[in-house]
Amino acid sequence: MVQISVIIPTYNSGDYLEATLQSVLEQTVRPAEIIVVDDASTDDTLERLKKFAPYVKVINTGVNTGSASAPRNLGIEVSRCPYFAPFDSDDLMLPEKLQHSIALLRMRPDLPVLFTDFSFFGDVSRRIPQQSHCTLRSRFRRYLQPVAHSYYALQPSDALNSLFHENFVGASSIMCSKAAWRAVGGYNEKLKSAEDLDFSFRLAERFPFGYVDKVLHRYRLRGDSKSSNKLRNYSCALSVLRRYVNYPASGEAHRGLREQILDFETDLACLCSENGRIPEALQHFWQALRLGGLRRRLLRPSRKLLYGSAAVIGGKLPARKAA
Repeated sequence: MVQISVIIPTYNSGDYLEATLQSVLEQTVRPAEIIVVDDASTDDTLERLKKFAPYVKVINTGVNTGSASAPRNLGIEVSRCPYFAPFDSDDLMLPEKLQHSIALLRMRPDLPVLFTDFSFFGDVSRRIPQQSHCTLRSRFRRYLQPVAHSYYALQPSDALNSLFHENFVGASSIMCSKAAWRAVGGYNEKLKSAEDLDFSFRLAERFPFGYVDKVLHRYRLRGDSKSSNKLRNYSCALSVLRRYVNYPASGEAHRGLREQILDFETDLACLCSENGRIPEALQHFWQALRLGGLRRRLLRPSRKLLYGSAAVIGGKLPARKAA
């Protein structure tokens, strides 16, 4: 019997954590243990966790670490199972997630990393995608090798090539062996965000992936995300991608990487301008211009930079004409 530890890092997610834990407890194949690592929450998270005391092991970091990396690593380190499933504290597991992951692992025990598809839900005002994540980011599918119905394998070079084009692996979608986690050095604790993307890249450099072609968890899109958080998230993701600029890969893979970097540079030019960080906005704008030339997508950040620069120079934002 394959034994799995579910690792849930949390910080001030009391409003969501109970539903998340309930979804884990309702798995058709229950995990051997559930570990919640509280990153010094200041809300009622610890109080809410008391009702799950017989089923959930709670660990406290003591001091807030500022990211999910350190709590994840801490939970994985103390876990007693050979496999772990990291899960975000506001997502929801669908009942057969662990069952299908274990089924594929039994057929292909040589696969140290598995991932599944997932859908979106939430309380945000913008439109929530109706398609699943691996439908929207599906390039990796062209490389899948069938194992059984809905179960596939993906060779390291193919997984890495696909990551050069898009991030198709969700933070809560994977199951991984502790041996593979140790081999790549765990989650990068220097990153305050995008640690899951970084982890996927480093795993793909060395190991084949397994894929279950089923929607097996729900990713929560939250309406309390601030632009400052996006700045951090995009900057960290960009730093991960930049690390692979000189990596030996095909020209096609590097074109995909270039497009991803271009997208992040463009988005960061907009976000920095909106937050009054004009010098940084200009740096990202010129990087995007250098990578992709004067494209339509650069019109939006160029307008934002124009108004942002005028605000800095003149001390106030000039009146804008109605559209």
